Amino acid sequence: MNEELLKHLLNLKISLVRKVLRKLPESVQKPAKELENQVMRMLYDISKEYTEKAPIAENKKQAGGLKTIKVD
Repeated sequence: MNEELLKHLLNLKISLVRKVLRKLPESVQKPAKELENQVMRMLYDISKEYTEKAPIAENKKQAGGLKTIKVD
């Protein structure tokens, strides 16, 4: 999937969650916002760990296209 499209989709979903939270009563908003903050921190930590552990070849776009396979 296109990286920019994925980022846009994720931003839309986060935006939707935040708009829905604003419509809820204050007593529900506070725990929901805390949960949202925890989820965002976890996503950040997971993505940070993934990029640190990934080999350099996976972090860069690989050139070359399709490989040719010789068939007898």
